[in-house]
Amino acid sequence: MIESKMAEGDELLLVIVEYADLEWRKCRHRTVHIVMKNGEVLHEDHSGLPPFTTVRFRSDNRETVSRLKAAVEGYKGSVRWHMFGHERIALPGTNWVITPKFVDELKTEAEAHGARDVARYIEERHPELSKKAYVDLLGLAKHVRSELLEQG
Repeated sequence: MIESKMAEGDELLLVIVEYADLEWRKCRHRTVHIVMKNGEVLHEDHSGLPPFTTVRFRSDNRETVSRLKAAVEGYKGSVRWHMFGHERIALPGTNWVITPKFVDELKTEAEAHGARDVARYIEERHPELSKKAYVDLLGLAKHVRSELLEQG
């Protein structure tokens, strides 16, 4: 079990929102709160699922994307992170995904075991990797803030 403080999942997204004008955004939260019709609140622990942050910039400025990618991939923490573009098929724009590198590295293994969803596969077979990433996400967010906002 990870003893260090874990991120909630939106820490990096909050930094990016300060840095750039976004058209759309999404991230995986480690803890999900579900309000039932009767008012009861259920709390689900998603810390076994790998964190991700996905954004679409209001305008595709190459310098903005390049600086963010360099900040993310230049971070030297306990988890390697990467950023890649996902072209939208029916609509214009690119969704930029930031995720731990191990997600891509385990994709082939997951497919070999018949898993369609690599995140669920990681949750079942390697949840400790996701927990380690939630701890490291705090450092990544701090690093990206320093690179993009504090250094100008």
